[in-house]
Amino acid sequence: MKEQTTTSSDIYGGRDPRAIPVYTYREAARCLNIPPSTLKAWAAGQSNFAAVLTPANAEQLSFFNLVEAWVVYDLRHRFHFSLQSLRRLFDQLRRTFPGLSHPIAQADLSVLDASGERGHVRKVARAKLFARHGQSSLLNLSKGDQTALETVLHDLLERVEKSPASGIARLHPFITRERASQAPKTIVVDPTVAFGKPVIDGTGIPTTAVFQLFNAGNSIAEIAEEYDRTPNEIEDAIRYESVRSKAA
Repeated sequence: MKEQTTTSSDIYGGRDPRAIPVYTYREAARCLNIPPSTLKAWAAGQSNFAAVLTPANAEQLSFFNLVEAWVVYDLRHRFHFSLQSLRRLFDQLRRTFPGLSHPIAQADLSVLDASGERGHVRKVARAKLFARHGQSSLLNLSKGDQTALETVLHDLLERVEKSPASGIARLHPFITRERASQAPKTIVVDPTVAFGKPVIDGTGIPTTAVFQLFNAGNSIAEIAEEYDRTPNEIEDAIRYESVRSKAA
């Protein structure tokens, strides 16, 4: 995807809405269902390790940072990359694409999972991280001699939409804690809608508004009629906010 910028006549004053810091660490963590302490450590670092993200500022994160955190979580928990290896790979990624302000979020990243099964014991081998941007060829950031077939690569941004026309990305967070690749994409985080707060896809209806109505005693059918949405969409919004509220 070619990088696009917003027009100077829009409400963002010519700034890229993806890069504007609008999320507190707590808000970002709730949005992604990641522990706030973990997200803070990735963004700000701790005494025993350096940061792996590029936060917008010391207090708030941008939409780009949300996507970065999404990628780091996937690499850590689904593919078992260590933070030490991620720092090295991300440094290589920044050197490879120096023109990108947030290459972790902007490049197309994928993983060749070298895991296998041996009897009833799962053997986890070292996975390989690949990247491309625009018309570039597929690059092996892990520098291994393993050849990657694109048909077996796991797309780290399979729940992120990129528009060639506007360059604006939309993230579909998981509704529950289960991170199944085919999970519904009812909820979306779009930096140009509702100031980047989670909404029902295709609308500007914040999931928090739906959840508040439900907690106030309105039925799912009543809320669906009020917003002219399907009961399934309302249920997904409530389920998503329920998980977020428990995490808080």
